[in-house]
Amino acid sequence: MDNPFENKEVAQKYDGWYQSKVGLIYDYLEKKTISKLLNNKKRGKMLEVGSGTGHWSEYFTKLGFHVTGVEKSKYMVDIASKKKIENANFICEDIFDYETDIKFDCASFITSLEFIKNDEEAVKRVINFIKNEGFVLFGVLNKNSFLGKKRKEEKNVFTNARFYTQKEIKNLFGDYGTVSIQTCAYPSPKFINYFAVIEFFKKLLNFKNGNFIAGRVSL
Repeated sequence: MDNPFENKEVAQKYDGWYQSKVGLIYDYLEKKTISKLLNNKKRGKMLEVGSGTGHWSEYFTKLGFHVTGVEKSKYMVDIASKKKIENANFICEDIFDYETDIKFDCASFITSLEFIKNDEEAVKRVINFIKNEGFVLFGVLNKNSFLGKKRKEEKNVFTNARFYTQKEIKNLFGDYGTVSIQTCAYPSPKFINYFAVIEFFKKLLNFKNGNFIAGRVSL
């Protein structure tokens, strides 16, 4: 599976999406959900797989984590490194080539599993870097959401990406521990002005078609 973020132009445009109105709101909803999954979890050393431009790395360091980001795209690593994020360092390497003697307290895959050729092998490999009783965070794009279906119809960076259902993501991580899942970011861009109401009621009614599937695996 080709990684579109190894293209310099794509990498340079990545952070711009988070400055758009839709991007800002989705980012807020996703981080709010991830934050709930981190309640009472130790703030230690985190291995972030597919750390990109450091957007999520910076968020995790603000929560108290020391982040080691492993990212295949040198263009993304360059952008992340220039941000000089305190308590974060970035390594330009494929996760399948990464080696370390460090045992991390946790790991994270935030919209990175979608672009890893062999997701099962990647998860298995990363689990070996985590301490006993550690945990894994993940955030993936929902195959059954409005955006999941729309992005597959368009030609963009997600054209060849692998999206997930809740069942598929549970199957991916289920052998390693207890999987907790939450879905969020329900509104489509067209109705983004009503995001607070839409988010509240769809979460209340446990709809499974949110654009973002977030979760934690307690090992």
